[in-house]
Amino acid sequence: MKKWMVVVSLVTVIFSGLASCGTNPESSQSGQHEKQTKQVVKPVQLSVKSDKVETDDHGNFVISGKTEPRATLYINGERGTTADQNGNFEFNNEVKADHDYEAVITAKKKKMKQKKVTVSIVLSKGYLAYKAEEKAREEQTRIEEENERNEANRLLAAAESNLKSSDLDEAKDYITKSKYLTISDYHYRINGIWNKISAKQEELARQEAKKKEEIWKQNEAREREKQAAANAAKERQSSTSGNSDSGNAQASVDKNEQQVLVTKTGSKYHNRKCGNGTYYPATLSEAKARGLTPCSKCYGR
Repeated sequence: MKKWMVVVSLVTVIFSGLASCGTNPESSQSGQHEKQTKQVVKPVQLSVKSDKVETDDHGNFVISGKTEPRATLYINGERGTTADQNGNFEFNNEVKADHDYEAVITAKKKKMKQKKVTVSIVLSKGYLAYKAEEKAREEQTRIEEENERNEANRLLAAAESNLKSSDLDEAKDYITKSKYLTISDYHYRINGIWNKISAKQEELARQEAKKKEEIWKQNEAREREKQAAANAAKERQSSTSGNSDSGNAQASVDKNEQQVLVTKTGSKYHNRKCGNGTYYPATLSEAKARGLTPCSKCYGR
């Protein structure tokens, strides 16, 4: 039994030696080199003057500290500055929020492991008061602008409803003198209203021209009636003052050619304008041909 155990031990020693002889020297050296390289990489040194800074009245703040010479520094992921040859650095920044928050400072340098530190940014009372005033001014501006827009819309709506150029001029003048509005903001709406006003003015001009034409025609008709009445009066006077010695035949001819006045629908003929209606001149023969009989008022029959 002891001999058997001795044999096993010898075999184990032999195989261990062979395995050791078969190991690649280069692989062994590479592993040692990697181990040495990992040991060389060290973290960047980074420290800040204070881990809590307060803004000034306008929201500006400064973060300063020390790191590796020529290291690059970032604030919340954004590149900020580069350390000088002695490793000193300083950030001049403006707050990015309306409340206290934390800024992460990161230092990076080649062949070194980056390092981060956190700095609390505290908004000062002066800055908070400044922001409150700014917000109040913005709200006041918003209200004033809204009021101006409402008034401009009211004036334009009145101009569009009344279609008066004077109303449109009033709206344009208000917009021009306003603090926040410009005419270009209302260019298309103003042009649309003006087109409607122009169309209305053209229609009124057409109606006025038509009215004048109708009045002229009525005056012309009255003048013709007056002329016809005057001609009829002359004819009657000529007929009554004619030569009494003229023959019956000649008297009959003169009588038949006597001028009278008639209407379109009346059944009588007249020697003057008798009552309402429109009268037209005609010869006595024409009146009789239409079956008209003499007016009892005009001829006393």
